[in-house]
Amino acid sequence: VRGTPGRASQEAAAAAGAATPRAPVLRLLVVSGLFPILAIITCQGILRDGIEVWSSSIIKDQYGLGTSGSILSVAVLPVFGVASMAVARALRRALGDEVLSAMALFGSAFVCAAVLFATRGASLAVGLPLLAVLSASMHGANLMLIGELPGRFASHGRVGTISGLLNAFTYVGAAISIYGFPALNERFHSWRPVFALWMGVIALAIALFLLALRRWLPFARKPETTVPSTPHAPSP
Repeated sequence: VRGTPGRASQEAAAAAGAATPRAPVLRLLVVSGLFPILAIITCQGILRDGIEVWSSSIIKDQYGLGTSGSILSVAVLPVFGVASMAVARALRRALGDEVLSAMALFGSAFVCAAVLFATRGASLAVGLPLLAVLSASMHGANLMLIGELPGRFASHGRVGTISGLLNAFTYVGAAISIYGFPALNERFHSWRPVFALWMGVIALAIALFLLALRRWLPFARKPETTVPSTPHAPSP
């Protein structure tokens, strides 16, 4: 499950909201600003899974390493991924919100993608850390948007529904990247257009963050009063 790092808090929120009246899902998505966030999560899935799957090929082709060398180089990515969890939680404490924290991580990812595009694969010493930070930023955003965010819906009894929905859109993004990145590389015989695509996807996500925050921040401050709830249907 993509939201595993935040599973404990998510399960606790679900338990706390087990007897809570449930809000209508569609209205909840609109009032909370979650529709743009679903698109953001698709962008996150494109980047996170695409980098994980294709990073060894990128290093091999872009920096001229052999297969074994590129695979060994990619071994550094999980280390940055683990560190990103601490960074994401520190951002969450500093900014007070999961969505704001994720947007900051997308901002760092944009800088990395832009430098990768600009340097044209000139140096592995530059490219590998950039790939690692970019990947780590998406891991941190994953934690915020999929591991932590569903807990905000406990007062509406919809933690499980929202968690499942968010995970589904991550897999949509993953499918796009797994088939789209190599197709783009083969079309232009270079990974540089892929780096440009990353910049475009991140820029789109940041624009969607700005759109979502107009509804999300008021909802996150007082989720229990934002959406009217409907009682549970009686048990048979």
